[in-house]
Amino acid sequence: MPGNTAKAAVLLSVFLMSIVHCGHSEEGVCTKSDDGVKCSEDNSVRLTRLNGELVGNVQTITDGDRKLEMKTLNMKPLVFEIENFLTEEECDYIKAAAVKTGLESSQTMAHSMSKNQNVDLMDLNHDGELDIKEMKITIENGYDIFLEKEDILDMYSTLELDTNGDTHISREELSKIKPKDLFTYLQ
Repeated sequence: MPGNTAKAAVLLSVFLMSIVHCGHSEEGVCTKSDDGVKCSEDNSVRLTRLNGELVGNVQTITDGDRKLEMKTLNMKPLVFEIENFLTEEECDYIKAAAVKTGLESSQTMAHSMSKNQNVDLMDLNHDGELDIKEMKITIENGYDIFLEKEDILDMYSTLELDTNGDTHISREELSKIKPKDLFTYLQ
């Protein structure tokens, strides 16, 4: 799951950019065509909404000479995913701009790992195992990271955590991984 933090940032950026696309128009409306977004020219800023079609729909969009695939992830709110939306140079620029304005890395994650503390297990039903919901809450509380079921199943597979394949992680299975290794994976 390396790069999911960057993917989340890109997803958030695309979400915000998919809702509104700034353009110029005398009539106050920009339209989407096969060639992109078309607006008449004047000095006023107008908003354009991109259509999501259906969840799972993939549209090809162009960014200069790059062709990108835009996948609709959700309709309400409208959320798109565009893999490799930002170039490495653009990512570096955004990171540098964030540092320049005073933004810092999350202190929650830095603090919990700087002391190499164990994460509190959220075994809510006290059965000695973490089901997917309990693992999700454990990771949210311990690492301030929000995962979906598919992400957790991918983590189980990648880290070979769920040795018996029942999607419930026992204390024995969990003892095979160090919190630091889990943190490294989540990064």
